[in-house]
Amino acid sequence: MSVKKSVIIVTSLILTVLLVVAVIIMKNKNEEKVKEENYESVISAIEKMDLNFQIAKKISATVSSTWSDNLGNDFSSKVNGVIKSYKGFKTYNEYEKNSEEITNQSRSIIKSNMDKDLKKRFTVLIESYTEYTNLAVDPKGNLGSYNARTGELENSFTSNYQNLKIYVPDKYIEKIEKQEKANLVKASSFNSSDYYTDYKDIDYGNDYSQASSDFTEESNYEHASNSNIEDTTESNIIVSGPEDATKLASDTYGDGGNIVFSLFGEGLETDEYGNYYLVAGSSLRAIEGGGNGTAGRYRVYEDGTIIEGFSSSDD
Repeated sequence: MSVKKSVIIVTSLILTVLLVVAVIIMKNKNEEKVKEENYESVISAIEKMDLNFQIAKKISATVSSTWSDNLGNDFSSKVNGVIKSYKGFKTYNEYEKNSEEITNQSRSIIKSNMDKDLKKRFTVLIESYTEYTNLAVDPKGNLGSYNARTGELENSFTSNYQNLKIYVPDKYIEKIEKQEKANLVKASSFNSSDYYTDYKDIDYGNDYSQASSDFTEESNYEHASNSNIEDTTESNIIVSGPEDATKLASDTYGDGGNIVFSLFGEGLETDEYGNYYLVAGSSLRAIEGGGNGTAGRYRVYEDGTIIEGFSSSDD
């Protein structure tokens, strides 16, 4: 065999090997790209689910409180009136928009060829999310069964959410947790049952503009105080003790006398957002009616930020 032929053969082999390597690299890159897109799709969906879950918890708490306050009366129309009044609220409109997007994203995710374990965890999560959010805005059964089932579903969603989150690569966790923080702030602007106490006796009919106006006016303070959650420093401490914390919660969430506020906990506590006091709201009407009176838990931070929606089991 001539030297020239040998060179040609060797060159051909090298080119073939290089081509095979290039194909493998391209295939791996495409697979990695698809995997990245799958994770991003799942993360986008669960971020929306987390926000809607936080809002649904508020809706469920409001429904339960309204139901409890009106036992023996026409509680059905009262509960329906509260849910109906949400239609004019900006955050609820986002809630409904998210619901549509979550449905579409979920269908695509479940039909995709993504990792089986990831898909399984997502499928379990979307099932618990869907049942909980449907029940929150469409209460069924009696008050006891409603409270029991919503409580079970809240725990189920939280557990399934964490199980999926554990499976997500570490590089996405910071983004997810940052969004979780933003979701808590945004959900806290979807007013608590204390605000709706004033609204539940108002029949807005099909005109939601007044309901929206009422919500916007009373929530301006809370939107301002929750616009940013920063680590507390001495220069921005405006809540210097339990008295300040309970007063701020009362000023923000009070309804003119029915809801009373008191320190719930052992004083100044700390989480990843800073130092805070845990304040409890109690409904006098609910207590007089034989209920436990629980109207909300509020983390009141030293910088004036309030995050509402924590139960005693969260602390």
